Amino acid sequence: MNTIYSVITKKSCHLKLWRVNDTTFRVIELDNFSLIIEGSDYTLIDESLFPAFETLLSNELEYRKVKILRKATQQEWNNYYELIIKEYIDSDKIKITNSNSGNIWQYNHHIFVSDFLKNELEKIAGDKLSFSVGFSFWG
Repeated sequence: MNTIYSVITKKSCHLKLWRVNDTTFRVIELDNFSLIIEGSDYTLIDESLFPAFETLLSNELEYRKVKILRKATQQEWNNYYELIIKEYIDSDKIKITNSNSGNIWQYNHHIFVSDFLKNELEKIAGDKLSFSVGFSFWG
């Protein structure tokens, strides 16, 4: 059986971004940058995590390099990828999906991964990410 894990960063991140276009985001509210930045319509990962995702099939995931701009200071960050995760998950579907062979899902732009992808992310990020089975992070 393929266990599905919710993924969060251990470093708190309340950074708020606004999508300018397909490849540019603007800082609306500055906070810590983290390995994963999730918003209402985006999921961004730091490029250090990218090797774990780049082998996934196009029917599971698309990705694109993005830049983040802070207009007030003219700062620019170019070390993030946007993940376009094609499979959605919810508390009903997770029971069915546990027996499927996929590797990545999303719930409101939050990342859920398979055992395989969890192991790949742990190799890269060490203890900077937290993994929880299913929706156990969600109370």
